[in-house]
Amino acid sequence: MDRSVKGLKSYLSNIKGEAEMAPVFPEVEEIKATSHKTHYQLPFSVNFVAQSFPAVKYTHKDFAPLNVLATLMSRKFLHREIREKGGAYGSGALNSPGVFSFFSYRDPQSVNTLDVYQRCVEWAVSGELSTDDVEEAKLGVFQKNDKPVPPGSRGQTRFVYDISDDMRQTNRDRLFNVTEEDIRRVASQYLNDEKCANGVAILGPANPSITEDEGWTVVKTEEAAEEKAQG
Repeated sequence: MDRSVKGLKSYLSNIKGEAEMAPVFPEVEEIKATSHKTHYQLPFSVNFVAQSFPAVKYTHKDFAPLNVLATLMSRKFLHREIREKGGAYGSGALNSPGVFSFFSYRDPQSVNTLDVYQRCVEWAVSGELSTDDVEEAKLGVFQKNDKPVPPGSRGQTRFVYDISDDMRQTNRDRLFNVTEEDIRRVASQYLNDEKCANGVAILGPANPSITEDEGWTVVKTEEAAEEKAQG
């Protein structure tokens, strides 16, 4: 070992010049969120329609009211307008860390469903909600959060999402205190289609109203192209 160290020192001492560490100043490009709409043409007879907005992380104070808002929208507005009136097989709103989303699946409508999403936001902001509506939605969130966890899944939330028991308790406490005003505020702040960047995606058959709209990016899959050629 000593011979190796001596040999290394001798080798390094024979290298001419001085070693310097040049300072590195990485240039961080600011990424600005922008809205975009994409239609994936697929050989389906129905559509899958989604719209997502940037939201807040789990530990943010607005995560709790956004959770209640998602439950309210799903039960009190989207079910009626998209499933019962629009004929879709399913629909709803979801709040997850960083993203708030609207969705419908097996939906005979397409861009009309996007209009429903924004009418849903307007409904939430308008103040038509009652105290009973909010309390009922809060119970729904608690029921989902407190459902029994199989032994094999215990600890998964901490391991996968890094959410501790203390974080969950803080979120529970905030849920208790969510008010109608909180619901109106977060709906206006995070889900306004005109001032908040958002992404829209529709999976479904070709739609002339989308194809002719320059605001959309249309992605034609091989399956859809083959079906059109055969037709």
